[in-house]
Amino acid sequence: MCSDTDPQMVDALHRCLEHPVRRAVLCALAEQTEEVTTLDALVDTLDETMAGGEDQLRIELHHVHLPKLCALDAVEFDYRSGAVRFHPESATSRFVEQELTND
Repeated sequence: MCSDTDPQMVDALHRCLEHPVRRAVLCALAEQTEEVTTLDALVDTLDETMAGGEDQLRIELHHVHLPKLCALDAVEFDYRSGAVRFHPESATSRFVEQELTND
């Protein structure tokens, strides 16, 4: 993983976080008090704000959004159990926190 000042890493973060679902995932995980949640719990949390329905959201999280966040080391996702672990100290998470405080 590149340092968080690496221009390529910043570009990758911006591309990843362009999508509102990925931003919502990170915000939802950052607000939770538990270190680990589940895909189902995340769907329940996000379903109120995301269009497309619960099943579509679950599929997109499993196959698209969580893998992209995993690639940036923002989360770990266990495909078998559905466990999602947030990495608050990752460069991605620090970047998101900084962007949110700048708005």
